[in-house]
Amino acid sequence: MREVKIQDILDLIERVAPAANADEWDNVGLMCGRRNAKVTKVLLCVDVTTDVIAEAIDTGCDLIVAHHPFLFEKINLIDDRNAKGRQILTLAEHKIAVISAHTNADSATGGMNDYLAGLLSLQDINTTEFSRYLRVGTLATPLSVAELAQTVKTKLSLKNTFVLGNLTDLVARVGVYTGGASVDELIAAKSVFDVVVTGEFGYHKAIDLKEEGVRAILCGHFGSELLFCWWLKDILARALPTLDVSVAERQGEPLTVV
Repeated sequence: MREVKIQDILDLIERVAPAANADEWDNVGLMCGRRNAKVTKVLLCVDVTTDVIAEAIDTGCDLIVAHHPFLFEKINLIDDRNAKGRQILTLAEHKIAVISAHTNADSATGGMNDYLAGLLSLQDINTTEFSRYLRVGTLATPLSVAELAQTVKTKLSLKNTFVLGNLTDLVARVGVYTGGASVDELIAAKSVFDVVVTGEFGYHKAIDLKEEGVRAILCGHFGSELLFCWWLKDILARALPTLDVSVAERQGEPLTVV
């Protein structure tokens, strides 16, 4: 059987989430590594952290595929005096490549937002004219906001959610928008959903949404984007079954609720 190379993974991601669909400000694709290098074991994560890199080393991974860009801000030098420099050096020393798929995965047809809509068993899922990220579908049976929040917690393996709106309101049309939602887009689209499931927005934006009568269930940024790992693991398993693919265990919400 033919060896799997880094380029094969890049080609697969390009098919399911074309780089051209990434936002202009974003950075997606191969962050570091050799395109012709062999891949046998892949670690999936939301962010490339020092802990995730250590896990990749300990488990013998050749490749890390992350949702958020590993390289985003300009780097003027690479040395061991800062965390990013140490991470790059460690990856190079252990011959571990890094690929990132961010807004291209969020917005793709069949991408993360469609995956989340399916995970919540929404029916008649559609895109909208208001946002290339937002998907809207319908519950088979209307639920209260509190009941839907509990469903979201269960499906996304969350410890808690934040809810904007009346917990007893019945909802049927559900919007999904992973990561950090554009509040302007949500306000513009409020007529097409009863409640939106999203990652996060700021305090003052929450006030704006409340004033506009928008109901929302917030999963946290990490909580709403961990499903990137589940989504891509399914794709890799179908397309490249010889690969050993795992989801990073040494990752999580950076903040702790006490």
